Amino acid sequence: MLKMTTNTVLDHTGAPAFTWLLCLMYVCFIPDHTICLGNNNHVPLEVATGSTPDISPLLNYYFWQKVYYKVDDSDFPSKSGELTECWVGIAKHVRHAMTYEIPTDDMCKVISWWNIHPFDPKAPNL
Repeated sequence: MLKMTTNTVLDHTGAPAFTWLLCLMYVCFIPDHTICLGNNNHVPLEVATGSTPDISPLLNYYFWQKVYYKVDDSDFPSKSGELTECWVGIAKHVRHAMTYEIPTDDMCKVISWWNIHPFDPKAPNL
């Protein structure tokens, strides 16, 4: 089931094949934070921890959505201070709940960033 869902997300978003592990981690994150009909309509993390998890980070972006992220060390005023990259998931144990994972442009490292916004604000959320 996870492999099929991961392939579907990769195909639907147009993400490159080498992002399969990032996509798999995203696909595994979703069912842990959403209701499970086979579990008396409870969220798995709620059953495990006793508190309902916040799904807000899942509602803002979708896998491989192009986003702007703020760079702290930009030259003012000649540069905008923002770079573009694709959103690949939620940073689970970094800063606050709205911290996201973004791969660097050379794809050698995934950074955790919180100050992001959509590249195309009119694009529909998938």
